[in-house]
Amino acid sequence: MKIRCIANSGESLPEIYLDPRRGYKKEMEFPLTVGKDYIVYAFSVKQGQVWYYICEDNYTYYPMRSPAPLFEVVDNRMSAYWRLKLAPNGLL
Repeated sequence: MKIRCIANSGESLPEIYLDPRRGYKKEMEFPLTVGKDYIVYAFSVKQGQVWYYICEDNYTYYPMRSPAPLFEVVDNRMSAYWRLKLAPNGLL
């Protein structure tokens, strides 16, 4: 799956993604380049939020999670190696 960055600041995030306790504030800037394509290595869905695990611009050792509203999907084909696990209540 490939995504393209369309924004890189907290100001572009819906309220549901902002959580000052975890550092997600309107004033923050993500280490992403607007217009750049990124490969999605995993994603998670929790409490109405979608997060993509990508190698951000300051990539060191492993993909980091980034909020989905900062991206548009360029190629929606999933990797043949991806697996899905549901929570005990049947939700993602």
